[in-house]
Amino acid sequence: MRTKQYNADDDHPPPKQRQKQQQQQQQQRFTVQFRSPPGDQRSIDEQDAFLNYLEQHGNGLNVTVRYRFHDVLNGMSIQLNAPLMPSSNQSNGGLDNNFRAASTADQENGTTSGIHPSVFLAQTLSSCPYVNRYWPGKRYARPNVERSPERFTSSVVDTGLPNLHVAHSMTTVDRVRVENGLTGKGIKVGILDTGIDYTHPALGGCFGDGCRVAYGYDLVGDSYGETTDKVTPDNDPMDQFDGHGTHVSGIIGAHDTIKGFEGVAPNVTFGAWREMAVKAGMDIINLSLGGGIGAWEEDPLAVALSNIADQGVFVSVAQGNEGRDGFEFMRIKLNLVIFSQGIERTPSPAVGDHVLAVASMDNEYTMSDAKDKFTTNHTIFPIMTIISNQTSNEASLGCAPILNDLTGHIVLLRRGQCEFGQKAIHVQNAGGIGLLVYSDPGDDAVEIDLRRYTRVNIPVASISGDNGTQIFHLLTTTTTTEAKNNNSMTIKFSEQLVKIDTGGLPSM
Repeated sequence: MRTKQYNADDDHPPPKQRQKQQQQQQQQRFTVQFRSPPGDQRSIDEQDAFLNYLEQHGNGLNVTVRYRFHDVLNGMSIQLNAPLMPSSNQSNGGLDNNFRAASTADQENGTTSGIHPSVFLAQTLSSCPYVNRYWPGKRYARPNVERSPERFTSSVVDTGLPNLHVAHSMTTVDRVRVENGLTGKGIKVGILDTGIDYTHPALGGCFGDGCRVAYGYDLVGDSYGETTDKVTPDNDPMDQFDGHGTHVSGIIGAHDTIKGFEGVAPNVTFGAWREMAVKAGMDIINLSLGGGIGAWEEDPLAVALSNIADQGVFVSVAQGNEGRDGFEFMRIKLNLVIFSQGIERTPSPAVGDHVLAVASMDNEYTMSDAKDKFTTNHTIFPIMTIISNQTSNEASLGCAPILNDLTGHIVLLRRGQCEFGQKAIHVQNAGGIGLLVYSDPGDDAVEIDLRRYTRVNIPVASISGDNGTQIFHLLTTTTTTEAKNNNSMTIKFSEQLVKIDTGGLPSM
């Protein structure tokens, strides 16, 4: 066995020559946890014993010790690179028959890994009494950022302001500030994220002693995760990515005298890392990330954060990202099997013991999705719908050519079975001047992208399932012949804010 190692708890990272990365394969990176509690002298002995075991029984397995943890987790991060399959006359040392069988299977399947690292680690659970458990390597994906700035232009809302005063009112932060006089003064908050743009005036404009962003370190480098997995740490925690860490820092503690807005605690002092925050003496550690489908408190990051919380550091973690961090469930509809994720659980690491899982609150108002797609100068449009051939309780899907005369009308159709562009073409060909598509009851409106449909010349927008159902029933339950023909039903679009029924409640 050949090993390279350095201690992640050191104040300074190792020289660059000790950071040379081997070819990284996610399934061959592991975090190993040992039995003694963190900070115990036995933790060093257990880790050394594990490395000795690898040396004696690894049978040529190349091992890179990426990090050794002592303060918040008794464990180490390792990378196992399997050698080529040994020849038949070579001894397998401490590897049992199952290990050899797995290696032989790899060779028969045409792979060159020879020894399967996960099989080897599984065997250490019985061979090494000081090994508690291990986890395969894991990457945390960034949330998908959907930008559509044209949707939010309005004379009602200043799009240059974050409107944090509204959020503070909804979450009662304003009361805490006024009634208790709490502004975060003297509190150090560690932001474990993409870094912080400390040049932003709302965050102090500088980095180091005497600055609001007074602490921090870049442990991976500006290119890590984008173009390379090579780790190139430096002393500058500047946010060089998509601004996520800066955005989070602004919510927590912005103090902008130019635009006139403040975060929750405008007098806190910041530290920016991807780890090391505990040793830097942070009072609060914030992570705005979710672990996707790893919703168990035994997840390694959840375990580490639980240990940090037990040391008296307040740990705040986003309960999830993008609203899709729940158990997968299967729904059968329209002869399609759809897998989706709901809100049935809190993901890792927010599920950790004594960790504060922070949910979001629904806004009280929003801009209509139809805004900027339909004329909003109080123009009144006639509206009609087409009843489904399958049931009189739903609108048509509009996936087949429409024979009705839709001339001069905005048309309400139901979502599903074909693309929005196909529905729009059929409405347009039948004389319609616009299309509204509604989802299933309980579902929100969705973004509509028609860039591939260059022949669509009418505005198309989505509305929620509940709103669409209400409009459909209004259009189909009136009593007069004239109303049934939709000639007396009209609709108009406003750029005013639309009230949300769930405003001020936890997001679902």
